[in-house]
Amino acid sequence: MLLTSALDFMSLAYRPVLTRGRDENFSFLDRTEGPYATYVLAPELSDHTPAYLWGDKVRTLFDALDRGYSTMATIHADTP
Repeated sequence: MLLTSALDFMSLAYRPVLTRGRDENFSFLDRTEGPYATYVLAPELSDHTPAYLWGDKVRTLFDALDRGYSTMATIHADTP
């Protein structure tokens, strides 16, 4: 996965949390050490497989960004 290669460059002060696609309920947000110590990893933002985030799940991810969380994600699209 492309994101795991980027983890080598992430500060050790952050804890990565991998999302679970369509099964993700974002309950991990209540169990982290806070937004400034957590990176939310989304393997892909698309509707191509159940492992990826799409729709309301992406909205929840962006709501977490508004709360101060950081994310790394890839996006699948036919055009920019």
